[in-house]
Amino acid sequence: MSQAYEFLKECGSFFVLTINGDYPAGRPFGAVMKIGEDLYLSTNDMNQAHKQMREHLLQKQGLRST
Repeated sequence: MSQAYEFLKECGSFFVLTINGDYPAGRPFGAVMKIGEDLYLSTNDMNQAHKQMREHLLQKQGLRST
């Protein structure tokens, strides 16, 4: 994970892709932090990127149907 963190920090900004309905959406991010071996991205919990990432996580955990 350390290599991924160093790469993202070196880039300065990067894109996170989510699904917006039936279409992909690329959004620029720049805030990343490492705590232990985990990486965290900073986003506002009121925007669409956060909503879509949260929905994807719930689907992966089997808590929501696709």
